[in-house]
Amino acid sequence: MHLQFPGTRTRALDGNFPYLDGFPLLPHLSHDDGEKLDLAFFYTDQAGVYQAGYSLRWDMPWLQPLLRDWPLDEACTGAMLRWLAANPIGEDFKVLVEPHLSERLEVTGAAIRFQGCRAARHDDHLHLQFHP
Repeated sequence: MHLQFPGTRTRALDGNFPYLDGFPLLPHLSHDDGEKLDLAFFYTDQAGVYQAGYSLRWDMPWLQPLLRDWPLDEACTGAMLRWLAANPIGEDFKVLVEPHLSERLEVTGAAIRFQGCRAARHDDHLHLQFHP
């Protein structure tokens, strides 16, 4: 990513607690076995600098005015998704992302999946799932 988009750094956001086997970092209930990892999307701030992290676009209208509202860097985030889709880590590798984002960023592949309606939204980060 840094070669194609100088100044970027891909950030891992959440795996699970390294000291407590089987205990997830709330609210990530599925992050309890070391086989899941969240990666940040890329955003640009007012200065045009890449930022990576959760955008915190939760379904809490009262909270939104207090949070940053950086635009998604579609080129950079799309490149990351395309690379992950083209380079699966094992046979059961999955990249969970909201369908509207994979369509908008024109990313397809067997690894690109929707997490389903019972899981947390993945419209401000991606969720990688693999089994070593």
